[in-house]
Amino acid sequence: MLERNKTQLMSAEDEAALREEVMRLKSEHYDLQIVLQNALDHGDVMQQELAERNSALNREVAERSRIESQLKSLVAKLQAECSEYEVLVDILAQHGDALEDSRSQEMEVLEKEVLTDALTQLPNRRALDQKLRFHWNEAMRDGVPLSIILGDVDHFKLYNDSLGHPAGDECLRRVARALLAGTRRPSDMVARYGGEEFCLVLPHTNSAGAQTVANCLMAALAGAAIVHPKSCHPNVTLSLGIATFVKKGSTILNPEQLVEQADAALYEAKHAGRNRFLVFEGKV
Repeated sequence: MLERNKTQLMSAEDEAALREEVMRLKSEHYDLQIVLQNALDHGDVMQQELAERNSALNREVAERSRIESQLKSLVAKLQAECSEYEVLVDILAQHGDALEDSRSQEMEVLEKEVLTDALTQLPNRRALDQKLRFHWNEAMRDGVPLSIILGDVDHFKLYNDSLGHPAGDECLRRVARALLAGTRRPSDMVARYGGEEFCLVLPHTNSAGAQTVANCLMAALAGAAIVHPKSCHPNVTLSLGIATFVKKGSTILNPEQLVEQADAALYEAKHAGRNRFLVFEGKV
C-alpha cells in the first residue's frame, strides 16, 4: 500500500516537471520564432549595411594604397635629390678653398675699383675720406701731427680748350704720376680730389715736413715738363695749399675743417700768382 502511494506521488511530480519543461520549450520556441522573424524582416537591411561597410573598407584600402604609392615616389625623389646634394657637398668640400680664394680675389678687385679713380688710377674721393678719417683719429688719440696738401693744376681750362679733352685727360694722368714720384713714404696718400684737384694726406708730418713734400711735388712736376701752350709758364704748374693739425692748442674740430684750411691756403696761392704753395695761417 505504501509503495503504491509512493509510486503515485512520484508520477505526479514527474508530470508537473514535464509540464514545466514543455512550457519552457514552448517559450523558447516562441522566442526563436520572434528572432527568426526579425532576421527575416531585417535581413535585407543588414545585408545592405554590410555591403556598404565592405565598400567603404575597399575604398579606404584603395586610398591607402594610393597614398603609399605617392609616399614611395616621394621617398625615391628625395633620395635622388639627396644624392645630388651629396655630390655637390663633395665638390664644395674638394674645391671650397679654390672657390673662396677666387671670391676673395673678386672682392679685392671690386673694392679696388670702388676706391680708385678711373682716369688717373689714384685713390678716389671715397678712399681719401677713409684715409683722412683714419689718420685724424690717430692724431687725436696719439697727439701726432697730421698734414694735408690740396693742389690744383694751374690754367687747366685753357689747357683743355686749346688741346682738347683727350689731351687734358692725359695731362691729368701725367700730373698724377709726377705727384706719386714726389712722395717718399708708403703711408702718404696721393688722391684725386675732383676735376683737376689733387689731395695728399701726410700722417705723422708737421708743417715743415709738409712744405718739404710740397717742394718735391713741384720739382717732380717740373721734371715731367708737360707743355702748356696757354699758360704764362711754358709747362704745366701747380698751386698748393698746406694745412697741419697738431692736437695741442688746436681749434680744429674735425678733418673737414682741416681740408677747409688747406683749400683756403690754395685759394691764396692762386691769387698770389700760382705755381707756388702757401701754408694756412689765418682763420677760415
